[in-house]
Amino acid sequence: MSYSINTSNSKLKINLTNGGKIESLTLSSKKTKSSKEIIQNKNENFFLSGSYLLYPYVNRLESDNINYKNFNIKLQDCFKDNNNYPIHGLYFNTKRKIINEISTSNESRLTIQAESFQQSFPEFNETFILRENSLEIITNFINKSNNIQYFSYGYHPYFQLEGNIYSYKLESNLFDVLPLNNDLLPKKYFLENHRNYLFKNFETLSDKKFDHCITNLSLSENPFVKILSSKSDTAILIESFLHKDYISLPYFQIYTPPDGKSIAIEPLTSSGNVFLNPITSPIEILPFEEKRGKIKISFE
Repeated sequence: MSYSINTSNSKLKINLTNGGKIESLTLSSKKTKSSKEIIQNKNENFFLSGSYLLYPYVNRLESDNINYKNFNIKLQDCFKDNNNYPIHGLYFNTKRKIINEISTSNESRLTIQAESFQQSFPEFNETFILRENSLEIITNFINKSNNIQYFSYGYHPYFQLEGNIYSYKLESNLFDVLPLNNDLLPKKYFLENHRNYLFKNFETLSDKKFDHCITNLSLSENPFVKILSSKSDTAILIESFLHKDYISLPYFQIYTPPDGKSIAIEPLTSSGNVFLNPITSPIEILPFEEKRGKIKISFE
């Protein structure tokens, strides 16, 4: 079931039956004042059209048995890739229900949550805040158990742009790469300061293919990736926030499908394989504690 919220010049449509997935996002450019649909659900393949929550782990795990500190479980009903690795979390395709909706002259807010939860991980809800030029997604987590709980989370927006994605440019303040192996699991070391390899002179992507997990080991400002059009003065900014009130999402996974018609830019709290990779770690949440994270998509 689809559900929409809107302002005068922006619109968000999500699928409540299929993981709260964004089916369409239209925003108005700050510069040109024109509106454009920057997220579209055109591809029938769920993983090639986004855009959904990754939780309680992101990307892949090398096993469905989790043994981290005193946290030991076997994942139930997890989706797996062709190599039998759990992928994209437990909630990307589960049903959601609306728990709150508020509209004012400047914005529309919609809060949803899953209809059921696995008790080994915190419960959560997602609030979408739609304005003329931007969409914020705030995800709230609460540990309702008597035990410390652990998780990783992120968001998986897929942007379908006019023409071929390789005619666009990327800018970012993230230049350290966490390499992936042939099974797309992260290796256990960083390649530092790959600025020239990733975004050399801010050239167009040309025929460059991306499947990279990037971060910045000395970041002191909000992490971001920006998609710039080579044909107009507009840009799409995807950012997370380094702020005491929010969980940090300092990793971004960038992926370009073979057809070159879209690009995924995924803010994450960690790399994949979070419970078994010593250079990244899950979020720790104490009994009855609440935490929240925020990402923002802006059309400039």
